[in-house]
Amino acid sequence: MECTAPRALDVAIALQRYFPHGGLQRDALATALECRDRGHRVTVHAQRFDGAVPAGIEARSHPADGRTNHARATRFAASWVEATGGQPDTITVGFDPLPGLDLHFGAARCYSARVRRERGPWARLTPRYRALRELESAVYGRGASTRILMLNGEEQTRFQEEYGTEPERFAPLPPGVSRDRAASPANASAGRALRAEMGLAHDQRLLLFLGSDFHNKGLDRALRALSALPDPLLRATRLLAVGAGRPRRPSRLAARLGVAERVRIDPGRTDVGALLAAADLLIHPARRELGGLVLLEAMVAGVPTICTSACGFANHVAQAGAGIVLESPFRQARLDEALAAMLASPLEPLGRAGLAHAASVDLHGMHGRIADEIEAVGRRRSRP
Repeated sequence: MECTAPRALDVAIALQRYFPHGGLQRDALATALECRDRGHRVTVHAQRFDGAVPAGIEARSHPADGRTNHARATRFAASWVEATGGQPDTITVGFDPLPGLDLHFGAARCYSARVRRERGPWARLTPRYRALRELESAVYGRGASTRILMLNGEEQTRFQEEYGTEPERFAPLPPGVSRDRAASPANASAGRALRAEMGLAHDQRLLLFLGSDFHNKGLDRALRALSALPDPLLRATRLLAVGAGRPRRPSRLAARLGVAERVRIDPGRTDVGALLAAADLLIHPARRELGGLVLLEAMVAGVPTICTSACGFANHVAQAGAGIVLESPFRQARLDEALAAMLASPLEPLGRAGLAHAASVDLHGMHGRIADEIEAVGRRRSRP
C-alpha cells in the first residue's frame, strides 16, 4: 500500500449504535480518532450516541423508529444512504453491514450462516431474517464493491460460502489493542489501589471477567467454576466482573451458588489497564466471540487467561502458552478443573509468556491499518 498521505478526506463512519464500552464501538471511535489525527474530516453516524463525542469529530444521530431491532436497523440504513449517497467525495466506512459502503469492518459472525446452522427452516421466513440478510448481502453479496477488512479468516470462509463473496475483496486486519492496556508503572499503581479498595490481601487471587454481554461472554460459567473451587482456594479467591450487561441475573446466580460475598459486578469502566493490573487471572469462557480483544489486552498486561476456543483470538493464548484454552464443545466440569489447577499453580510464568508473545507480533495495528485503507480509497479517487 502506498505511504504518501492523500489530501484531507471527508470520512463518514457508521454503526447502528454508539455506547462507550462496547468493543465494536471502541474500534469505530479509535478509527475516527486516527483519521482525525491524520488531518481528515470525520463524521460518525449512528441511531443514537450514549457518551461524549471527542473534539474534532462530528456526530450525527439518525433516530430510527420501529418496534423491533431489525425494523430500526433497516430505517437507519435508509437514513444513512440518504445522508451520504449524494456525497461522492465522502469515503464511507461501516462497522455494521450497511448499503453504500466503500469499506466494511468485518467484526461479526455471518448472520445468515448462523441462522441456517442453528435454527430451523422457519427462521429464514421471518421479517427479521429477511431484513438482516439484506443488510449483510449489501456488503458480502457477490457483485458488491465494498472492500471488507476481516479479523477472522474462518469467518471469511463462511461469508464466501454463504454469499459467494469474491476473495479479492477481503483484506486481513491485525488486532487493535490499545497501548494503555500494557503493563506499566502507572497501571501497576492503579491496580494496587483497586485491590486495596476491594480489601484484597497480597496472597488472595482476583479473577477478572470483562465483557459487555454477560451471557454471551460466559459470566454464568465463570460463577459456577468459582463456586466449584475447593474450599481453601475459594476462600482465597474473589471475582470482579465488569461490563455493560444487566447484573441482576448473574447476581442472583451468585447468591444461589453461595458465592455472592466473593463476587463484585461493576458497570462498564474506562480504567481497563488498572483492572488488568489488579487481576491475577482473566476468565473468559465465552459462548461466541469472533475476536475476543480482552484476551490480547490481558496478554500485553502480563495476565494469564482461561478462555474457550470459541474466541477468535484464543489461538494467541495457545501459541503463547499464556493460559488454558478450553476446546469445544464446552464442558463446565473442564472449566472447573482448569480454574482450580491454575489457581493452585504459579501464574507468573504464564504472564511472562504472554508478554513475550505480545512483543513478537503486531497486536496494536488495526486502527492504523483501517486508516491506511481509507487513505488508499482517497488516492484512487484523486487519480485523473
